[in-house]
Amino acid sequence: MASTCVKKLGSAQRDIARKQSEAELTRYRDHLEELVKQRTDELEKANLSLNQDITARQQTEEELRQCTAELEASIKELEAFSYSVFT
Repeated sequence: MASTCVKKLGSAQRDIARKQSEAELTRYRDHLEELVKQRTDELEKANLSLNQDITARQQTEEELRQCTAELEASIKELEAFSYSVFT
């Protein structure tokens, strides 16, 4: 009888320890999932910001190309005018 009680007590202790371990693992998993979610949100915001920066830079580059082309055309006109005046 005493050995049966000892076996039941040992079994109960193992069950308690297992359930505590499972609960701890669940808490760790939930915490890790929250960390992953937070980091994913941060990365998505950073990615959006970078894409906006890229778009803005591309627009600026296009504007600079257009200005450069206009200035080059103006220089050619001035060169043609000065050539016609001085020749």
